[in-house]
Amino acid sequence: MSLSTWFNDYVFGRFVLNNVRNGLFKSTKTASRWAYLFTMTTMGLWHGFSLHYLIYGVYEGILLVITDYWVKSKRYRSFKKKKYYQAVCITVCFQFIAFGMLLFSGKYLFEHGQ
Repeated sequence: MSLSTWFNDYVFGRFVLNNVRNGLFKSTKTASRWAYLFTMTTMGLWHGFSLHYLIYGVYEGILLVITDYWVKSKRYRSFKKKKYYQAVCITVCFQFIAFGMLLFSGKYLFEHGQ
């Protein structure tokens, strides 16, 4: 079992299911967005209990929530049909991933005048 499958089965899925059943969230959409944040933060901390891993996990969770909002919006449906849209998506996605890797490394986050 891969780590992402384990997190999906035992963290994300159970977070959504338990919080919808217990009435904390009325919709699975809201529960899943909070589960994105919780799961990605947990995955960040899985790498180690350092501030840069925590920030990385929260960052990735926020990106997933924003992506979920975007993909379900009316604007997305109109933009995805444009010819240039795929090139813009690839470019923007690469920038967000590259910045996430910078956060993950922690290199520039804690540098003190070196």
